[in-house]
Parts: sequence; C-alpha cells; structure tokens
Amino acid sequence: MMMRKGKLFMLPYAGGSASVYLSWKKHLPAEVELIPMELPGRGKRYKEPLIDSVQNMIPVLLEDITSHELSASYAIFGHSMGNLLALELARELAKQDHPLPAALFLSGRNPPHVKSNFLRHVLSEQELVQEILKLGGTPPELMGDSGRRGRLPRGKGSCKSGADR
Repeated sequence: MMMRKGKLFMLPYAGGSASVYLSWKKHLPAEVELIPMELPGRGKRYKEPLIDSVQNMIPVLLEDITSHELSASYAIFGHSMGNLLALELARELAKQDHPLPAALFLSGRNPPHVKSNFLRHVLSEQELVQEILKLGGTPPELMGDSGRRGRLPRGKGSCKSGADR
C-alpha cells in the first residue's frame, strides 16, 4: 500500500518541550514529516515570554502552523495540555478557512465535554511537588533539587494554560 507524504504536528504536555517528540521520528514511516511545535517560554523558545492562557496561545500556534504548507495531508497530535491546544488550534484553523487536518490525535486528557475541577496552577510549590510525585514518572530526588524546582513556575503557568477553559 502506497502512503501519501504528510506532516504530523506535535504539541507537548504542560511544561514540556517539543524535544520530547524527537525520538518518535525513528518509529514513523519515511512519508511522515514530524514537526514538533515549540511553545513560547520552553525549549528553543525559552527566552520568549511564557503564555499562560489557551486563548493567547492559539494565535501563536496558528502563525507557527500556517508557516508550513498545509495543502498536503497533515495531522495534529496533542498530549495532555497539548490535547487542548490541538483541539483549539483545529477549531481556529476551521474558523479562518485554512485546510483542516486529516486527523486530530488527542491523548492524556478527558474529552472536551468533560470538565476537570482540579486546578494544579493554584497549588503551593510544595503541594505541586507532591502532586507531580503522585502522578509518577519523576524521581523524588529531582524534586529535591532547587534548580529543578526553580522551573515550577513555568510548569504552573502551563497548568493554568490547560485549565483556563
């Protein structure tokens, strides 16, 4: 079966960088061009101001994605907070009559019609550390490192971005 060449735009989780998706390339067919999208204030865009609301992030993402040729087949993947950003980005693409993605892959978050009442961005630093440890995947010794914990405000801003709807 012949596969059409297409682009796969990737949106990271709260506090994550586009670099989390770089290893995916080796698992995808050569016909898929992987395009991790870096959010302002993270990764290569670390020096840019952090945007802490979905409403303000969508125009930035729209500008980023439309800088690519979208007439070919493309898809958008978003995980966790990236899920919400991917959904809202697709809605904005439709509103502005841009070509729509052939697929929208959403993971790590409830469906859009199910609201969460848990707002991590309002937690104190210690409460947020405990919540991160409870989620798993982060070694406790890293959360004791003040250098790592110094990045929590970025993570908290990301949590707010994902909670503002």
